[in-house]
Amino acid sequence: MTTNKPWKFSSVRVLVVDEGSLVSVGIFKSVLNLLCEHSKLSKLIILGDIRQLPSIEPGNLLKDLFETLKSRNCAIELKTNHRAESQLIVDNATRISRRQFPKFDAELNISDNPTLPISIQDKTFIFVRLPEEDASSQSSKTNHHSCLYSAVKTLLQENDLQNAKTSQFIAFRRQDCDLINDCCCKHYTGHLNKDHQNRLVFGIGDKICCTRNAYLSDLLPENISGSQQNNDLDTSGEDFSGTLHDFAKNKHDFESNVRLCNGEIFFITNDVTDVTFGMRRSLTINNMAGLEVTVDFKKLMKYCRIKHAWARTIHTFQGSEEQTVVYVVGKAGRQHWQHVYTAVTRGRCRVYVIAEESQLRNAIMKNSFPRKTRLKHFLQSKLSSSGAPPADFQSPQKSSGDSGRPSTPSASPLPVVTDHAMTNDVTWSEASSPDERTLTFAERWQLSSPDEVGTDDDLPKSRASKRTCGVNDDESPSKILMVRESPQVSSRLQNLRLNNLIPRQLFKPTDNQET
Repeated sequence: MTTNKPWKFSSVRVLVVDEGSLVSVGIFKSVLNLLCEHSKLSKLIILGDIRQLPSIEPGNLLKDLFETLKSRNCAIELKTNHRAESQLIVDNATRISRRQFPKFDAELNISDNPTLPISIQDKTFIFVRLPEEDASSQSSKTNHHSCLYSAVKTLLQENDLQNAKTSQFIAFRRQDCDLINDCCCKHYTGHLNKDHQNRLVFGIGDKICCTRNAYLSDLLPENISGSQQNNDLDTSGEDFSGTLHDFAKNKHDFESNVRLCNGEIFFITNDVTDVTFGMRRSLTINNMAGLEVTVDFKKLMKYCRIKHAWARTIHTFQGSEEQTVVYVVGKAGRQHWQHVYTAVTRGRCRVYVIAEESQLRNAIMKNSFPRKTRLKHFLQSKLSSSGAPPADFQSPQKSSGDSGRPSTPSASPLPVVTDHAMTNDVTWSEASSPDERTLTFAERWQLSSPDEVGTDDDLPKSRASKRTCGVNDDESPSKILMVRESPQVSSRLQNLRLNNLIPRQLFKPTDNQET
């Protein structure tokens, strides 16, 4: 805008947000305000799973939006999982969301000489059982690290873990990630991940990730030749034909627009140290998605803070997926069922779970910490004050042929659509009586959520549906009680004013003393 050029997003009409559970409320508000003011935005679509971990920042955007907009027929529930190629992975994800222990089709016990079972080749959900830790033992921590290292070393012999490009280790704790990266670095590249000064060591073949965002133009070597830039930066395969000025302009635009993002994974394909430029070290990194660039190593460490990425925490890997996923539970601690659910749903073909059985059960049985947010209340109040009533649509005719299909929503005055994988199947039209539909939106919210307001005949049906989808009644966001102003409290507060003071006597007056 400062260069008198139109904003590159000024023609945007539809905004699609993937992995909506990761979206921060503050960032989403800023982006939405910019698009509403400087673009032609007319539709907003949010995709995600409300059972996954919310944003690390305050708020619970996706769940609040879904619970609010579902009653207005602006939310669609997808029933088919297109990510996982194994039905057992999908079924176990559902069990974990219901706080149930998953079912494994293979099990490996870690001992002094662990060996993989012969029948593990065709299995998809495998439990790698670590020995239970003795809390009274002084060497329990050392034994845990030794067993975990042995388990990782054994799994690395598997065919699906031979290729680091199609497999990923996930852990809850950073110290477990450090141990796994140490083992994987020796296995995949043959060198240690740290030197004698405890500094990270990087070489050809290493799997790395950025922990900070940085523009590519800030990472390029200063005196890199034009031919080398042409080979490294022309990732699209297009031939730059034209004048040298046009080539320089295209190259500059490419460098200015490409960013190395936090959490993005790269593989080091070349490592060169140029003695003519003061021992300057350059790394060629490839993200396996068409981008291969040569960057300055010192700048890469300064701006991106790269780390080894054979093992990553669940919070940094959320939103990604791989063919084979190995999840290390470690100590349950603050870990709850959403961490395990998010981790196992990252795998498409095979999932390994490395844990002590007691720690795994504790993590699955532990409820998530509720986030006290007013976004749902504010959104409901705003929608009710705007005068836009909830969409009134006929309940679908349920037959034996299409009972499992989600109903197709009709047109709605709100262009916002949210989506998640598995939730309640009861709609507002099915669970509400005609008399209740005449209430205002705020009055219905004060009674309860639209999914929970129903007739006596539909009440058992609603409860059964909630059990089926695996949502606990005490954790449902519609059961969160809001503090409303009481008339009695309001009258008392109004009387507490300085201009209505009532004089009172502190001592009783005597006969010869004026009152």
